[in-house]
Amino acid sequence: MSGTAFSLMLLGYTVNRGPLVEDKYMRFAIAGTAATVIVELVTHAVDTVNMRSKVINGPKIYVVNFMRVEGITQLFKGVQAVLYGYVFSSIVYFYSYAYLKESFKVKFEERNEKKADAKALQSGNPVTALSHKITFVQTLAASFVASATSEILALWFYYPFDLIKTRMQTSNDTYKYRNLVDAFHRVLSTDLSAEERIKQRSNWFTRIQRLYSGMSLYSLTFVTFIAIEFSLYDSLLV
Repeated sequence: MSGTAFSLMLLGYTVNRGPLVEDKYMRFAIAGTAATVIVELVTHAVDTVNMRSKVINGPKIYVVNFMRVEGITQLFKGVQAVLYGYVFSSIVYFYSYAYLKESFKVKFEERNEKKADAKALQSGNPVTALSHKITFVQTLAASFVASATSEILALWFYYPFDLIKTRMQTSNDTYKYRNLVDAFHRVLSTDLSAEERIKQRSNWFTRIQRLYSGMSLYSLTFVTFIAIEFSLYDSLLV
C-alpha cells in the first residue's frame, strides 16, 4: 500500500470512527497519529530537500536543480518508512502521554487536597476548590515527565524507520534500498561491515543494534525538545 493511500485511510478512520472510540486516551492517540502522519506526508518533499542541502558538498544550487537532476519522485524517497514508523510510535506516544499526564495531575490534586484540608483544620477557614488546583510548576513537571517518558518509549518504534528514511533521502546512491522491506532486510542480514564479519558478530542482537545506530544522540536532542515543548504548552494553559 502506498504512503498516500495509507495516510488517507488513517485520516478517514479518524474522522469517521475516531469520535466513537470509548477510550479517551485512544481517541487522543488516534487523532495525534493521524495529524502526525498527514503532516509528514505533506512536508516530506521539503524535508528531503532540507536533508540534501545539509549533506551535499559543493554549490547549493544543486538543491534548486534537485528535481531536474534526479526526478520529482526522489523527493519522496523514504516517505513510506517514516509514515509506517509514525503510526506505531505516535500511537505509543500520544496514548502514554495522555495517560501519564492525567495520572500525574490526579496525584498532584490529591496531594494539594490533603495539604489544603490540613491547613483548613489548623486555621478554621473553609476549603475552596481553588486550593486543590495544581500549580504551574506541578503542571510543568507532570507534562515534562509524561512527555519525556512517552517519547523515549515511542523512539524504540520510530527510530529504525527514521534511520532508513534518512539514508534513502540522503545516501541511497550508496545503500541502494529499493523499498522499506528491502532496507530492513539489508540492515538485518547483508548490511554488515567487514570487521563485524571477521569477528563473527553477525548475530540477531548485533543486527538489531544496527537499526538503532546513532539513537543516543538523537534521543538526547529530540526527547528534550519535545518534552520542553509539550510541558510549556500545557503549563501556559493553566
